[in-house]
This record gives sequence, structure tokens and C-alpha cells, in this order.
Amino acid sequence: GAGKTMFALQFLVHHAAQGRAGVFVTFEESLEAVRMNAATLGWDLAALEAKGLLFLYRARLDPDAVTSGEFSLVGLMTVLDGKARSMGAKILVMDALDILMKRFEGPERARAQLNLLHDWLDAKATTAVLSVKLTDDAMHLEHIVDCVVQLDHRVAEQISTRRLRVLKYRGSGFASNEFPYVIGPRGV
Repeated sequence: GAGKTMFALQFLVHHAAQGRAGVFVTFEESLEAVRMNAATLGWDLAALEAKGLLFLYRARLDPDAVTSGEFSLVGLMTVLDGKARSMGAKILVMDALDILMKRFEGPERARAQLNLLHDWLDAKATTAVLSVKLTDDAMHLEHIVDCVVQLDHRVAEQISTRRLRVLKYRGSGFASNEFPYVIGPRGV
């Protein structure tokens, strides 16, 4: 309810409006749900997809799948790399990455795979937005990212408030206070 998906998707939509292609990967919502939620803000994702400015991909992990050996991000990165190359995309959103992180056995394995993801993104000169629910596992991301924006949705005395706070912005000064925000007709 904090708006992580909308925040990340808005980043892609605004870049697409400038002619910069991007890839959106979801580990949680169906693609139809993503499209329908975006439509409530007036964003026509299907039109952006038709123009080759946006690619939506649902990386659903089958809970009944049997894994032989250790789970790895290499297959997913290969699929995304092929699609990004064909589109000329240099922007990637991975939404609900915490769902994927649960597949790794132990924090060391999760950290190793996140380092692999970081190195891949860095080698591709790709700008990435990774959304995660705040958990202990999510903290593994802090060392590999340049910026951390925390979105929060809380209710106090029956008043609902969303707040944004920049926790880290490597190489830049920033205001570290909490700032209220709304999700309105144009997004965040």
C-alpha cells in the first residue's frame, strides 16, 4: 500500500515518454493487474509496449517446481538481456524483488546472487529500480545500490499518510527527512 509498484512504474513511463525504452519485471502481480492499475493513472502501457518502449515480464516462480542444484539468477538475466538488447533498453525495473530473494538458501547465497545482479547491471550500463518490502533480507541490497528511497504507508489516529524518505544517495547531498506524498491522477 505504500506505492512501490506505482513509483517504479512511473519511472519507466516517464522515460518512455522521452523515447527511452525500459523493461518491467514483476515477481508478484500479474501483467494484467499491472496494466489495469497503470490505466487508473492514465498510463496506456499497451501503447508503450506496441511502440517498443516498454516490455512487461512476469517472472513467476512456480511454488511446485523442483529445483536441481542451487537456484540462480543467470537464466533470468539472460532472458532480460536478450529483450533489452532487441529494444535498446537501458532501464530496468524489478518489482517485488523480495519475493525472488526468498528462493535463495541463506543470506550468503542471496548476497552472492545480488552481487551477480549488480555486476550484470553495471556491465550493461543499465539504470535499475529495484522495489522490495522492508525486511532483514532487503538490507542485503543496500551495499550494491547507489540510492535507497523508503516509501511508507501508515495510519495514525485514523489518518492515513504516505511518506517518502531518501536513506542513501551515493555521491550526492540529499534531504533525509520524511516527506508526505500522495498517489494521485498523475502518479506519485
